[in-house]
Parts: sequence; structure tokens; C-alpha cells
Amino acid sequence: MLRLVSSALQVRGLPMMVKELTIPVPWGHIAAKEYSNPPDTHNEHNVLALHGWMDNANTFDRLIPMLPGGNFVCMDFPGHGKSSYRPGGVCYSITDYVIDVARVVNELKWEKFSIMGHSLGGGIGILYSATFPEKVENLVVIDSIGPVTRKTEKFATQLRESIRGHLDLEEKIHNGVKYSHEQALKRLLEGNSALTEESAKVLLQRGTREVEESLVFARDPRLKLTSPISLSIDHVLNVVSNVKCPTLTVLAKDGLIGQFKEQIELFAKKLQESCSKFIKVEVEGNHFVHLNQPENVAPHIKNFLFSIDNAKL
Repeated sequence: MLRLVSSALQVRGLPMMVKELTIPVPWGHIAAKEYSNPPDTHNEHNVLALHGWMDNANTFDRLIPMLPGGNFVCMDFPGHGKSSYRPGGVCYSITDYVIDVARVVNELKWEKFSIMGHSLGGGIGILYSATFPEKVENLVVIDSIGPVTRKTEKFATQLRESIRGHLDLEEKIHNGVKYSHEQALKRLLEGNSALTEESAKVLLQRGTREVEESLVFARDPRLKLTSPISLSIDHVLNVVSNVKCPTLTVLAKDGLIGQFKEQIELFAKKLQESCSKFIKVEVEGNHFVHLNQPENVAPHIKNFLFSIDNAKL
């Protein structure tokens, strides 16, 4: 049963409220933040927001208040933010994240909803939309290459690397490195050059926990390990061809398109062929444009999700 953990708060003076949710799963819980309009305001759109790799639900803190009119639930994937780690000895894989999304949707009892995903979250959103097309009304993908692919001839090498990494990690004791707030902020910025200091502070709030008056990063160390299995380009092309809902792709001009232009354009072409409506826009900013400069992203998402024409599709 879904549990409300904290009371509602007003966001930045806007008529939107925030609640912390805890969703039980067999190994612990999945944490989430719900942004919604006040009780006396009708919420016409349910939107599930999916963050990127090693991030957390706070990644949408500055964007969602610019999108009034929807009921947003931002989940922390297992091993991220306030969610439980996966059980010991278990790997993290992109297909398991799709199951996590399905668990959350079942607990929320949503029959129809939209998905908004950044980076890894965009890839997971594509996978879920292809698997359960009857449930997804609209899909928004923010600076994502879609599900990550590997060449099939690299399968054995990848599996070997993953197994060795997991076994090596299991032999070590991980209590977490302790940092002061300033040290943790510096560490996060060093690992994410696309983040501004303000954006890093937003992620740090949910991405750390206090231990003996110090901070440790809350994310599971296993997230850094190579996944044992990745999808091939043929797998992903098949998946993309099964996405039928209206889809908006927002690309940052200084984001992933510089490194993965060919793959992004290939997936965009497939989405254009399969989706009932497909829009691709490029905005100024880098990979974290939705957090660093949400004003560059919000108008496109607002027009796409909440326009009268799109609601009729």
C-alpha cells in the first residue's frame, strides 16, 4: 500500500503542493515525490517523471513548478535517492527499472498517464511506452539517446567485466565515504561538469544522508558497475517502433547530441514513423538543461502535454 510520508508544502509561491511517497516493494521501498495542484483544483494530467543515472527525483525540482496543470510523481529508482538498494548479490539493469515503473504505476492505480524522462529515464520511458502502449498517453524525452546499446560482439567481454566488478565489490566493506557539505558538493561537481553549483545543491539534498554529523552519498555503489547484459541496436529499434503515443524529444545543443548524433537521429526517425505525433526540438544548454535552465525546456513541455490539440489525440 502506498504511504504518505510527509505533509504537503507549497512550492516557490506557486499553487502546487509536494508530498513524499513511499511505495513498498518486495525488497524494501521505492521513494517518490508527488507534485500536484491544491485539493480544490482539478488535475487533468498524471505524469510520471523518471530521472537519469546516478541522479534522483530532485532533478525535476526546478522544472515542474513551471508546468502547472499536472499531477507529477517523480520516483527515485532503486539504489538512488531515498529508495532502497536492490538486495545483495543482485545487479542493476535497465529492464528491471521498467518493472519498477510498472510497480509504481500499479500502486498509484493509474490507468492512463504521461511519462517525462531525462537521460536514462528517457530510455526507460521509451521501453515502458513500447511495452504498455495502452497506458501511456504522451512521452517526453529530455536529452536522452534512448536505451543504451552495446554491440553484440562485445557481449562476452561485457559479461566478464560485470561479473568481476560485482565479485570484487562484494569482497569490500562499504560504509560510505564521509564528507562535509562543502566536500560532497565539490565531489558531485567534479563528477558532473554539466551541473551548475545551484543544480548540484538541489541533487545533493536528496542524494546524500547524514551519518555522524557528516554526509555520505545515498546511491548504491553497484550503480557504477557494468551491467551484465545490454540491449543491441536491433533490440532498441524494435522497441522504438512499438512506441505509438505522441512523443516530444527535447535535445540540448551542448548535450548528448554532440557525442551520439547518429544514434539519436536514427531513433528519432523511427519514432517519427511509429508515433501518432512526433516533435523534436533543440534548446540552448547542456545535458542538465532541465535543471540548470528549466525556462529553456518548460515552454515546449507545457505546450506539448497540456495543449488542447494534444489532449484530443
